[in-house]
Amino acid sequence: MNTPGDKAVIDVILAEGRLIGMGNSLLSSNPAAALSFFEWAAERNPLSPNAHISLAAGYEAAGRADQAVAEARKTLDLLDKASGLSESRKKAIRETATALLERLRGIRKGANPSSL
Repeated sequence: MNTPGDKAVIDVILAEGRLIGMGNSLLSSNPAAALSFFEWAAERNPLSPNAHISLAAGYEAAGRADQAVAEARKTLDLLDKASGLSESRKKAIRETATALLERLRGIRKGANPSSL
């Protein structure tokens, strides 16, 4: 039986998923619009690694490398504390964040690779 608290959690997760889904559908054609959805998802779900890795991808697509790096780092920090995510989902998010950081090492001119 679901309690009112369970419903609230489900509502938040669905809202996050919808926002990220909308952002993903716009990412290649309209990165600025996609970024708005990702920002909203992260604002509504500040402890969600999924929301923050999506925001990092949005920043990367919009050419905002420094912000993408900051969000990817935040994602990795949040993963250590995240509950409610399967280990396989955590692994996928961690791999995505790590790959994004690796890609951006080449974009950030003059950056010390160990600083990313």
